Amino acid sequence: MERNNLTRIKGDIARSATFITTTFIRFRRMSNIHIYLVNLYLTIKDADGYAAVKELRVCVYGPRAELAYRNVHKGSRLGVIGEQ
Repeated sequence: MERNNLTRIKGDIARSATFITTTFIRFRRMSNIHIYLVNLYLTIKDADGYAAVKELRVCVYGPRAELAYRNVHKGSRLGVIGEQ
């Protein structure tokens, strides 16, 4: 992993979260894997020298997706630390 791809974002949730379940098939074991995804759209206010962003998509997956879908609502303030 490179050192320069870490990002920190703070914004307000613009729309309701969408919950998606995807299924992948493992061919060696012939079993299905269910992966949970949540799409969140953030509105970021302008800061010194930076323009405002209306909707920035943030994708949460795995066990954290279920927690985010239950606890995060439109208008909530959210801080995100992740990789680009």
